[in-house]
Amino acid sequence: VVETFSKKASIYRHPQNRGANSARNTGIGLAKFPYIALLDGDDEWLPGKLSTHLDYMRQTGLDFSATQFAEVSEHRTRVLPRRTLGCLDVGSYIFLFGGHFSTSTLLIKSSVAKQVQFKIGLKKFQDWEYAIRLQSSGYRGDVLMNPLTIYHTVHENRISSHIRIDLAKEFFDGIRAL
Repeated sequence: VVETFSKKASIYRHPQNRGANSARNTGIGLAKFPYIALLDGDDEWLPGKLSTHLDYMRQTGLDFSATQFAEVSEHRTRVLPRRTLGCLDVGSYIFLFGGHFSTSTLLIKSSVAKQVQFKIGLKKFQDWEYAIRLQSSGYRGDVLMNPLTIYHTVHENRISSHIRIDLAKEFFDGIRAL
């Protein structure tokens, strides 16, 4: 977890690996700024991502938002998809319109992120589950239709690269009531 302000960075480490969501929650708990942006170690932000995204959040008054991203693999680069729904219904965006976003595209008000934290132990669909719970908790979100993040899919050890029915079932069972 890295917190930056005016070229000063602090690194916080758990004594043992507790997983990505635990690290995200620790960072959220330590955050001192009004907004929290997340960046997974195998993704990239394009220049201007934070300023463009922050301007969008301030203009719309949203509690959280994601951006589009460019998916980069060994064979191609593509932007997924370019649909806008106004104020985002996360479930419709994902399940009806084929929308997708990653944790690295999110920008969240700190006060909101401190209220709704990432689910510990969830191994797949962490970003989708989190956004669905944010919306189910009454927070407003949307997707900025600019691809400002690069999502790399070429890592063999990336859990999203593997089809795991058991993890998909765990995700769907967890959000069914939402």
